[in-house]
Amino acid sequence: MELMVVLTIAAIIIGIGAPSFNRFRLNSRLTNSANDVLASLTNARTEAIKSQIIVSMCASANSSDPVPTCSTGSDVGWIAFRDPDGNCVRANSTAEAVISSGTFDHSFNSQPMYIRVNGDCVSFASTGFTRTVAGVSMLDHFLLCDKRGVVALAEANGLSAGRGIVVDRTGRSRVTRTVGGGLSDDLVSWDGMAGVNLKCPP
Repeated sequence: MELMVVLTIAAIIIGIGAPSFNRFRLNSRLTNSANDVLASLTNARTEAIKSQIIVSMCASANSSDPVPTCSTGSDVGWIAFRDPDGNCVRANSTAEAVISSGTFDHSFNSQPMYIRVNGDCVSFASTGFTRTVAGVSMLDHFLLCDKRGVVALAEANGLSAGRGIVVDRTGRSRVTRTVGGGLSDDLVSWDGMAGVNLKCPP
């Protein structure tokens, strides 16, 4: 009888705690991914100013390989690299050395993470400002989410379940979880905003 009581209490505790733990795990994955991308963007801008050279960042399907390359539309990872010719495409040469790289966490099969972007490349001039490249779709908005989308969460004081990253014209980057308010930070308004048009989940 005592064992049955203990098992019943344990089942109740697990039943209450499991959803909270799952939310914590999903939120941690989005937070870590957004912070990793932000760190690479900041690193790339700093390197461009310090070395007085163009530095670009692009999506990469093989970002963990010894010789990573840019891959349009990939949601595997990203690379930031020295880009002296400024074409937003990494060549396999010492002149275009990789500064930083990373991969997105797609390990939770039942809860996929979606990565949405509004372009193919972020490029920083030696001034630290972002630049445009002819024929290349320039990127200044990242949107990361899971099946919860970008709705406001009561347990997060009305902040979004998703994570957005904005790269300003000055080259400064920031993470946002805002729902409502100004267009530049409001994740919901990104779907339909001129030049952005991001929906998460897609």
